[in-house]
Amino acid sequence: MARGRAAETNRAGPAAPIPVAVMGLGMIGRGIARAAASSGELELVAAIDPAPDLAHKRLVDLVPGAPPGLRVEADPARALRLLRGGVLLHSGGSRLKDVLGPVEQAVRAGAHVVSTCEELAFPWLSHEQQADALDELARKHEVAVLGTGACLGFVLDRLVATAGGACGEVRHARAVRVADFARCPTCCSGAPAWG
Repeated sequence: MARGRAAETNRAGPAAPIPVAVMGLGMIGRGIARAAASSGELELVAAIDPAPDLAHKRLVDLVPGAPPGLRVEADPARALRLLRGGVLLHSGGSRLKDVLGPVEQAVRAGAHVVSTCEELAFPWLSHEQQADALDELARKHEVAVLGTGACLGFVLDRLVATAGGACGEVRHARAVRVADFARCPTCCSGAPAWG
């Protein structure tokens, strides 16, 4: 059945780009925004960051290649209206308690959420009640919430596990990540930060 739907989509022409908004314009968030702006499959419609030094700036001044008409919104509600039920690409912290409010706000607005929050990858491990409530909220609004993580080790663990699951038995896997922490002083400090 999936093949039939894909074939129908191809006959009808290319699919319209998926509207996305980026929340959190730190180093990781800017990288996400750059990738979204350069993708033909995504339409970057909004950027959100409450930091006074970022709010209301032209996004293209922070992210080369971003749509020139976009300004960074301090208020998520306005940006979520622009999103029109698309996908929020969230980069706002590693701890569920730090990101739950904005994620719930996006879900209530009818947006799907993909977040770099590591604890959101499986929140039932340490936050069972909040995880159940978020799951129920997402089901009610018919959206998906996905925690991907962005921390050293976490990304590589997920990548290797996913690749191994797709190809069967794995006898050995090696992954290497090179990161310049001089450009991101809060990446490993555990301090909550906006992307």
